[in-house]
Amino acid sequence: MNSSHRLTLAAIALLSGISVAAAANDNTMKSSQGTNNDHWAQSAKTKSSADKTAMASTSSAKSNKAGLSSGLPVATDKVMLTSKQRREVWKDISILAAKEKAPSGFTAKVGASVPKGLTTYPVPVTTATKVPKLRPFHYAMLKNDKILIINPKDKKVAEIIIR
Repeated sequence: MNSSHRLTLAAIALLSGISVAAAANDNTMKSSQGTNNDHWAQSAKTKSSADKTAMASTSSAKSNKAGLSSGLPVATDKVMLTSKQRREVWKDISILAAKEKAPSGFTAKVGASVPKGLTTYPVPVTTATKVPKLRPFHYAMLKNDKILIINPKDKKVAEIIIR
Protein backbone atom coordinates (compact mmCIF):
# COMPACT_ATOMS: atom_id res chain seq x y z
CA MET A 1 0.00 0.00 0.00
CA ASN A 2 1.50 3.32 -0.97
CA SER A 3 1.79 6.26 1.41
CA SER A 4 -1.02 8.31 -0.14
CA HIS A 5 -3.43 5.43 0.42
CA ARG A 6 -2.20 5.11 4.00
CA LEU A 7 -2.71 8.79 4.60
CA THR A 8 -6.22 8.65 3.13
CA LEU A 9 -7.08 5.61 5.23
CA ALA A 10 -5.64 7.26 8.33
CA ALA A 11 -7.78 10.36 7.71
CA ILE A 12 -10.90 8.23 7.20
CA ALA A 13 -10.04 6.21 10.29
CA LEU A 14 -9.62 9.35 12.38
CA LEU A 15 -12.94 10.70 11.23
CA SER A 16 -14.61 7.40 12.06
CA GLY A 17 -12.82 7.07 15.40
CA ILE A 18 -10.42 4.25 14.55
CA SER A 19 -6.87 4.71 15.76
CA VAL A 20 -4.28 5.88 13.26
CA ALA A 21 -1.94 3.11 14.37
CA ALA A 22 -4.51 0.44 13.53
CA ALA A 23 -5.33 2.07 10.20
CA ALA A 24 -1.70 2.52 9.15
CA ASN A 25 -0.34 -0.80 10.38
CA ASP A 26 0.61 -3.17 7.54
CA ASN A 27 -0.10 -6.19 9.73
CA THR A 28 -3.74 -5.25 10.18
CA MET A 29 -4.25 -3.95 6.65
CA LYS A 30 -4.12 -6.07 3.54
CA SER A 31 -3.49 -4.83 0.05
CA SER A 32 -6.48 -3.49 -1.81
CA GLN A 33 -6.89 -6.93 -3.41
CA GLY A 34 -7.36 -8.70 -0.09
CA THR A 35 -8.75 -5.99 2.19
CA ASN A 36 -9.69 -7.40 5.57
CA ASN A 37 -13.21 -6.07 5.99
CA ASP A 38 -13.60 -8.02 9.24
CA HIS A 39 -10.96 -5.79 10.84
CA TRP A 40 -12.90 -2.65 9.90
CA ALA A 41 -16.20 -4.17 11.01
CA GLN A 42 -14.64 -5.15 14.35
CA SER A 43 -13.19 -1.65 14.76
CA ALA A 44 -16.60 -0.12 14.05
CA LYS A 45 -18.26 -2.46 16.58
CA THR A 46 -15.63 -1.58 19.19
CA LYS A 47 -16.17 2.13 18.54
CA SER A 48 -19.94 1.72 18.74
CA SER A 49 -19.60 -0.21 22.00
CA ALA A 50 -17.24 2.43 23.40
CA ASP A 51 -19.69 5.17 22.42
CA LYS A 52 -22.55 3.37 24.20
CA THR A 53 -20.39 2.89 27.32
CA ALA A 54 -19.40 6.57 27.30
CA MET A 55 -23.03 7.63 26.89
CA ALA A 56 -24.09 5.33 29.73
CA SER A 57 -21.33 6.77 31.94
CA THR A 58 -22.41 10.31 31.13
CA SER A 59 -26.03 9.46 31.80
CA SER A 60 -25.05 7.77 35.07
CA ALA A 61 -23.00 10.79 36.10
CA LYS A 62 -25.98 13.06 35.46
CA SER A 63 -28.18 10.77 37.54
CA ASN A 64 -25.61 10.73 40.33
CA LYS A 65 -25.48 14.51 40.34
CA ALA A 66 -29.20 14.58 40.89
CA GLY A 67 -28.89 11.94 43.63
CA LEU A 68 -30.75 9.37 41.55
CA SER A 69 -29.66 5.74 41.23
CA SER A 70 -26.24 6.53 42.61
CA GLY A 71 -26.24 4.05 45.44
CA LEU A 72 -25.37 6.89 47.81
CA PRO A 73 -27.66 7.60 50.74
CA VAL A 74 -30.14 10.43 50.26
CA ALA A 75 -31.55 12.41 53.18
CA THR A 76 -35.20 11.67 53.88
CA ASP A 77 -37.72 12.86 56.45
CA LYS A 78 -37.32 9.70 58.48
CA VAL A 79 -34.34 7.43 59.13
CA MET A 80 -34.43 4.17 61.04
CA LEU A 81 -31.39 3.30 63.15
CA THR A 82 -30.58 0.14 65.08
CA SER A 83 -29.78 0.42 68.78
CA LYS A 84 -26.11 -0.23 67.95
CA GLN A 85 -26.12 2.61 65.40
CA ARG A 86 -27.80 4.91 67.92
CA ARG A 87 -25.03 4.16 70.46
CA GLU A 88 -22.33 4.89 67.85
CA VAL A 89 -23.96 8.17 66.92
CA TRP A 90 -24.37 9.19 70.56
CA LYS A 91 -20.76 8.29 71.38
CA ASP A 92 -19.33 10.31 68.45
CA ILE A 93 -21.58 13.36 68.41
CA SER A 94 -22.07 13.92 72.14
CA ILE A 95 -18.31 14.42 72.51
CA LEU A 96 -18.12 16.99 69.69
CA ALA A 97 -21.38 18.85 69.85
CA ALA A 98 -22.19 22.00 71.72
CA LYS A 99 -25.48 21.58 73.55
CA GLU A 100 -28.03 24.16 72.53
CA LYS A 101 -31.16 25.26 74.28
CA ALA A 102 -34.22 24.45 72.20
CA PRO A 103 -35.98 27.62 71.05
CA SER A 104 -39.16 28.35 72.96
CA GLY A 105 -42.20 26.68 71.49
CA PHE A 106 -40.14 23.97 69.75
CA THR A 107 -40.95 20.39 70.62
CA ALA A 108 -38.43 17.91 69.27
CA LYS A 109 -40.28 15.14 67.46
CA VAL A 110 -39.79 13.27 64.19
CA GLY A 111 -41.26 15.30 61.34
CA ALA A 112 -41.05 18.64 63.19
CA SER A 113 -39.49 21.56 61.32
CA VAL A 114 -36.32 22.84 62.95
CA PRO A 115 -36.61 26.53 63.89
CA LYS A 116 -34.13 29.00 62.40
CA GLY A 117 -32.61 29.69 65.80
CA LEU A 118 -31.29 26.13 66.13
CA THR A 119 -27.88 25.61 64.52
CA THR A 120 -27.38 22.36 62.62
CA TYR A 121 -24.12 20.75 61.51
CA PRO A 122 -23.26 18.04 58.98
CA VAL A 123 -22.90 14.59 60.53
CA PRO A 124 -19.17 14.10 61.26
CA VAL A 125 -17.20 11.94 58.84
CA THR A 126 -16.29 9.48 61.60
CA THR A 127 -19.97 8.96 62.40
CA ALA A 128 -20.97 8.75 58.72
CA THR A 129 -18.29 6.10 58.22
CA LYS A 130 -19.76 3.98 61.00
CA VAL A 131 -23.39 4.69 60.00
CA PRO A 132 -23.29 5.44 56.23
CA LYS A 133 -27.01 6.19 55.93
CA LEU A 134 -26.40 9.34 58.02
CA ARG A 135 -23.89 10.80 55.55
CA PRO A 136 -26.37 13.23 53.92
CA PHE A 137 -27.93 14.36 57.22
CA HIS A 138 -27.22 17.18 59.67
CA TYR A 139 -27.58 17.12 63.44
CA ALA A 140 -28.21 19.38 66.42
CA MET A 141 -27.61 18.54 70.08
CA LEU A 142 -30.05 19.88 72.63
CA LYS A 143 -29.30 20.60 76.29
CA ASN A 144 -31.81 17.99 77.35
CA ASP A 145 -29.45 15.28 75.96
CA LYS A 146 -31.21 14.77 72.65
CA ILE A 147 -29.44 14.53 69.32
CA LEU A 148 -31.67 15.52 66.44
CA ILE A 149 -30.88 13.99 63.05
CA ILE A 150 -32.09 16.50 60.47
CA ASN A 151 -32.83 16.38 56.77
CA PRO A 152 -30.88 19.44 55.55
CA LYS A 153 -33.08 19.88 52.48
CA ASP A 154 -36.29 20.65 54.31
CA LYS A 155 -34.95 21.12 57.88
CA LYS A 156 -37.21 18.44 59.34
CA VAL A 157 -36.26 16.12 62.20
CA ALA A 158 -35.71 12.62 60.78
CA GLU A 159 -34.66 10.90 64.01
CA ILE A 160 -34.08 11.65 67.68
CA ILE A 161 -31.38 9.94 69.70
CA ILE A 162 -31.66 10.09 73.46
CA ARG A 163 -28.90 9.14 75.88
